[in-house]
Amino acid sequence: MADWFMSFGGHHFCMLACGVVFVSASLLGAGMIFTIEEIRSLKRNDLLQNVSLGVISLGVFAIFGAELAVGIAGLWFVGSIVGGLLSMAAIFKINGIADATV
Repeated sequence: MADWFMSFGGHHFCMLACGVVFVSASLLGAGMIFTIEEIRSLKRNDLLQNVSLGVISLGVFAIFGAELAVGIAGLWFVGSIVGGLLSMAAIFKINGIADATV
């Protein structure tokens, strides 16, 4: 998938898209097993949880030896926040929760 992202939009687009895909897949997977109450709890703090998930993910990447440049990591981080917010909206739609503002 990274090769396709690189050929489509270059290195910067690849970092942005990888952040979106990584966090979206994580949250969508979690959203399938969480109860409605747990999902509503996540929605109340969605920006905080998305920022936390992005920072923790970048930290884990650094611990395992990934070379992180500030600009490239910043693009991945922005992508992770966008992906997190989009996937939370999708989880609400999938689970049929009508009040998305909670």
